Amino acid sequence: MPSAETDATGFVSTDTTNKLIVIAFRGSKSIDNWVANIDFQMEDVSFCSGCRAHSGFLESWNEVQDGVIKAVQAAQAQFPDFKVVITGHSLGGAMATIGAAALRTIDIPVDLYTYGAPKSGNEEWATFLSGTDKGESFRVVHKDDVVPTLPPSVPFLMPYTHVQPEYYITTGNQVNVTGQDVKVVPEGDNGGMDIAAHLWYFNKISACDGLFDLKVKRMVEDLS
Repeated sequence: MPSAETDATGFVSTDTTNKLIVIAFRGSKSIDNWVANIDFQMEDVSFCSGCRAHSGFLESWNEVQDGVIKAVQAAQAQFPDFKVVITGHSLGGAMATIGAAALRTIDIPVDLYTYGAPKSGNEEWATFLSGTDKGESFRVVHKDDVVPTLPPSVPFLMPYTHVQPEYYITTGNQVNVTGQDVKVVPEGDNGGMDIAAHLWYFNKISACDGLFDLKVKRMVEDLS
């Protein structure tokens, strides 16, 4: 389900072993993806009172929303007892967050799993997502991953905040993660600037080449 303008990409599939309908979004890969990332302006969200979301992430979701909903509803008709989950890394995590809110408001319960996702909206937005009874939210962040600290929060202008709680991976890169290595916190200490940390969540999470990783590092340094 690729989009034409922002190059957001993902898929909807069924897992018959675990009885899941899975919606997954790819992280940032193209220049169009990064244009969506750096569009820090916020706009009102129609399905949530007082909520404002990141304009670029919202545009990325809006481009694929109809296709996602149609595919999920078709899968539910075929597998009515399957649970719906939505997931993504980086930009994909931000899209998954917006998608979870949109699906929950049309009475599609969905559990949300994000990895290294940036902030996607204001406090009202985060409260809405954290407080809904239409699914659980699991926001996973790796130690020293700078991306979850973005966009920067500017009171009144860009009051970005995260969905709570945070599942904070305390170990470094290239290390197998155990349950003891994950702490549930309001927000972890992510003062680092390690792009490798953004690409390591339980395993290497990016198939991008080294040159792209370097471009990502430079982009993050410019934005932070």
